[in-house]
Amino acid sequence: MAAVPLFISEISPKKYRGALGCAPKFLLSIGILMSQGLGIFVLNTDDTWHYLLAVTGLFSVIHLIMFPPCPDSPRWLLITAKKPTAAKKALQTYYGVDDVTWAMEEILHEHKEEMKEERVTLKSLFSNKLYRQPLLISFTVMSSVQLCGLPALYQYAIYVFGMIWPNDTKTINYAILGTGLAEAVSSFTNIFIIDRVGRRPLLLYTCACMAVLNGIITLSLNLSNPNHADGWTYVSLICIYCSIVAFSLGPGNVSYILTPELWTQGPRPLAVGLAVQVQWWSNFLVTLIFPFLQTAMDAYMFLLFMAIMVYYTVFVYFLVPETKMKSFEEIVAQFRLRGKYTEKDNHGVTDDKTEMGDVGQN
Repeated sequence: MAAVPLFISEISPKKYRGALGCAPKFLLSIGILMSQGLGIFVLNTDDTWHYLLAVTGLFSVIHLIMFPPCPDSPRWLLITAKKPTAAKKALQTYYGVDDVTWAMEEILHEHKEEMKEERVTLKSLFSNKLYRQPLLISFTVMSSVQLCGLPALYQYAIYVFGMIWPNDTKTINYAILGTGLAEAVSSFTNIFIIDRVGRRPLLLYTCACMAVLNGIITLSLNLSNPNHADGWTYVSLICIYCSIVAFSLGPGNVSYILTPELWTQGPRPLAVGLAVQVQWWSNFLVTLIFPFLQTAMDAYMFLLFMAIMVYYTVFVYFLVPETKMKSFEEIVAQFRLRGKYTEKDNHGVTDDKTEMGDVGQN
């Protein structure tokens, strides 16, 4: 989960970086849909359910066969391994063209700017003011993948849908399968729109949408008839599906693309690795407390997730920059020009600073 977005961001042309970055999430959603279908309708007995675990081995074998011939990251080969010939061949392989001079020059320019900064260690990543703003953005957007509440809904889908259709297992199973289908379709759609719409608008509007939907879900679950399906029951169902769509178009996808884009080659691996750690610790937290929230708050637990999504909406509006169609150096330069990366922090030279909120609004 840490290496995949990092690797794809480094091998993709900036024109298609968003679309290619969405591909793993789409394939992941296909895997979720397949596991739901097999688990509910095929391998659903005490004697067969464990065969579902063996299915993952098939895809692991495919990965072991197909991935080794792929070249290493051109940026890693050129900047870290100091192998320009191998880097050029890797770029030609991934870009599908012979003339990659412009790409080599772009990477070298990024490296030239990076050399002005001190060597990155775990300590310097946190202590150096140079990295505080992108680190805050990386940690926050990655935590939104879990703290928005949708992953918890997947893990406890039966219980959540049980509030809508008590004692109706068949309908609940179809509803669960529908969640996987909604995520797969929206993830596929995102491949075609993310490089047109941009990362920031997708993240901003989907977070706001999820905040509103969580409020409506709270209302509809409390107004619906617990004994049989009524109009409010279907309002709840539609809102849950719409939340899944918003999640797949926004936090569930954009976070993995945006985070590697905020960094140059030097700090990128360490920063992305830590951001993914934040995401999984957030997953642990939500998984741990969700049953207790459900017991204590029942349908009102969605109000908590609504408040969380309001926070993320405000954060994205004021602090998250747009990275669409920009090189890594151009993205980092946005922080430098607006005072986020200042030469004063590293070399004692003062640059002009602007207000923090200006970064996200351009």
